[in-house]
Amino acid sequence: MRQKRLLTLICIFALVIGTLAYNTKGEVYGETNYSEDVYMSVDEQGNIETNEIEEVDNSALENALRLSEEIDVLAPEEVNEVYEGDGQVVQLTFANAGVATDTTSSTGVSFGIVIFNQSSTVTTPYTNVETGYTGCYLSGALAPEAAYLGTDGDGNVLFKQADVYGKVRASLVNVVNYSDSLYTSRYKVSNGKIYHYITTNLTSAASSYVVGYTQSYMQEGATYFSYDGHYFYTNYKVMLDDYMNHTYVNSINSTKPYYNYYQYLSHRSTTTLTAAQIDAFIYEKITQNYSSLQSYINRYLPNSGLTPYDSKLIGIGADLIKAQNTYGVNALLVLGVAINESYYGCSNKAFTTNNVFGHAVYDSDTSSGSVYGSVYAGIVGHMEYFLSDGYLNPWNWKYFGTNLGNKQSGLNVKYASDPYWGEKAAACGYSIKDYLTSENVTTNDLYYYTVGYVSNITKTYNQAATTSQQIYTTASGATTGTDNVQNSRSWCWRT
Repeated sequence: MRQKRLLTLICIFALVIGTLAYNTKGEVYGETNYSEDVYMSVDEQGNIETNEIEEVDNSALENALRLSEEIDVLAPEEVNEVYEGDGQVVQLTFANAGVATDTTSSTGVSFGIVIFNQSSTVTTPYTNVETGYTGCYLSGALAPEAAYLGTDGDGNVLFKQADVYGKVRASLVNVVNYSDSLYTSRYKVSNGKIYHYITTNLTSAASSYVVGYTQSYMQEGATYFSYDGHYFYTNYKVMLDDYMNHTYVNSINSTKPYYNYYQYLSHRSTTTLTAAQIDAFIYEKITQNYSSLQSYINRYLPNSGLTPYDSKLIGIGADLIKAQNTYGVNALLVLGVAINESYYGCSNKAFTTNNVFGHAVYDSDTSSGSVYGSVYAGIVGHMEYFLSDGYLNPWNWKYFGTNLGNKQSGLNVKYASDPYWGEKAAACGYSIKDYLTSENVTTNDLYYYTVGYVSNITKTYNQAATTSQQIYTTASGATTGTDNVQNSRSWCWRT
């Protein structure tokens, strides 16, 4: 009988206690390019698109979505907050977007939408209601809207976006009634794939990303709504009603939540792809999208003489696999981050500083950033310092799980203010699989590991026996003992 070896990799869903230290600067370690008013996405044909950020049409909202006769339209204003932590005191300034809102109780809203500040240099701070963690932040420039879930006893606005149940000061956001005439972020099934369409202006989709393949409960061509990517609805108001009642009973998959494999796969895994396969994929994508990439280079590096074939990601395969085998970090997940952060290796930061991961590039100062002598040095810095010592270290303040994740768990909680950063990076896994399939190359990387999820307190042992050493405890609150990882909720393994 063949012996099976169990590889247990603690990963994802970290619900971290509120007393953990956090970065009060609201810093984001991701170069999302919206400081240049554009960002990258991929359409249903696999073509790279350069998207302009378009703000919500406030006048349209004001005219069509009055909450009540008593609610005024706020003029833009600044709200100053002082946050303390890690021995630092930082004053943050937030500007009100200036659309119809009720800053006291939001009464009159039965089914509403929360609209965040859309400034590309400002992030909105919020508290994770489920964990009490206060060091959270998001960018309304790339994801301006969320589901409105009411207000709490202190007048904070409750919302759901990117899987997080949050609360935010009413003065920092706007609440409008939901209308079918508004274009909210949604999911669409097309050609056997699930696409997430994201809006920045509430009138049309600004970008789309593959988040997996069609599930049995989905229909080709159908549109679904979801703010967690797990439970899907055909009706927006039905979704809001379920959210406000803390249930998913009316979703199309109430007993079968969906999890995007690459978004929830632990970085403490390894890809089965080869360096040659990675290199072939990158070269193909750059060739396929040569024109759009060249336009991007000409726009931000005019007269440089650079072309997409100078991309810093061409030939990166061997370095990724070498670093994966050295530092124990999945090369494919790292590649997804590099593609998303560096515009396929063609960003200004990539060309001038070999920084393809957006290291130390902040929303408030996108001119900053780490400088590396080579791309490989940047990969080592990413895997060893930023990940192994930081985001993947359960005792580091940046740890929220080892997956790419979203605003509830994973790197996305702290690495980037973009609420959908994790799924954008994860899209690389599906893109490379489709490419290899088109080349008649079979790969088993997708679903090579089994990703497990637990919602209650669970003990993890270093062997498949309760008599062995207990190394982790998952919980919803603080735990004691040096062998505990507080609030982790899932793991993955290969048998």
